[in-house]
Amino acid sequence: MQRYVCAAAAWAALIVVSASAQAGFTFSDITDWTGSGAHEAALVIDFNDGQAPAASGESHSFVWGYRFDGSSVSAETLFLDVIAGVSELYAEYDSQSAFGMALFGIGYDQDGDGFATTDAAPFNALGLHDTDTDSGSVQSATADGGLAVDSDDRYAEGWSTGFWGQYVATGNPFDGGSWGFGSGLSADTIGDDGWLGLSFAPGFTGGPPSNPVPEPASLVLLALGAVGVMRRK
Repeated sequence: MQRYVCAAAAWAALIVVSASAQAGFTFSDITDWTGSGAHEAALVIDFNDGQAPAASGESHSFVWGYRFDGSSVSAETLFLDVIAGVSELYAEYDSQSAFGMALFGIGYDQDGDGFATTDAAPFNALGLHDTDTDSGSVQSATADGGLAVDSDDRYAEGWSTGFWGQYVATGNPFDGGSWGFGSGLSADTIGDDGWLGLSFAPGFTGGPPSNPVPEPASLVLLALGAVGVMRRK
């Protein structure tokens, strides 16, 4: 029995290492999709915090797919639809800032056991909190320094001490293409096979999203599948 458990653990580790080291991430590698339609786009989120699945402080981004009809979709619509469609994702923003939508924070319930922030952001059932609906508040006054209550989750928030940088790409930025600076979620449009990247810049220091890894849940399922196969043998 011990031999099988050790072999399963080694196989699971191999899966994680191989997935993390893969090059040329493409749409076919995306496992979680939202929306429907003939066209596809991708939302890439990099918390830039060095947490797992990062190793030795190296950051990795996460990717979610989005399907839509029409020649393009606004970056704002894509972002909000993905957040609303993926139960593990959360966002705090102001929908009516002077420059359109202002993004403050993004959260990710990595272990699926619930999500909350230390500044008690009142996310609705879709995982969204629009601060413009907060009566009598200064919209960006509490948009800095919030953390995820659960240390297993991810959350990055900033406005005055850091910010979510936005990037766009029409060619695959992980396979021969490159990122360009975005003009704002309310201003940019994303076309078929387009990429929208959001990368947190603590202290206003950052860059485009780093190389992505598959969803952690997918890796866990693969690992459990490997354990099951080995036990049956």
